[in-house]
Amino acid sequence: MEQEKQAVAEPVIPEQVESIDPAPTLEATTGASQSGREIGERNREYGQQLSDPNLSQGERQAIIQEKKEYNRNR
Repeated sequence: MEQEKQAVAEPVIPEQVESIDPAPTLEATTGASQSGREIGERNREYGQQLSDPNLSQGERQAIIQEKKEYNRNR
């Protein structure tokens, strides 16, 4: 019996991927999506602050409280 050879897809290397711009113009951005991006960006900043291992418990709690208030008011 002869074994069948299976085609194996080659891995995609970043240089081989064509860049596609999903939003070519800023005019196409809605206010809601812009707001969502800003909220996401700010939450990432909170996450970066909270990842600091040198934060005291009080500093960590203050950042968490600020983040909660920020997200509550959105």
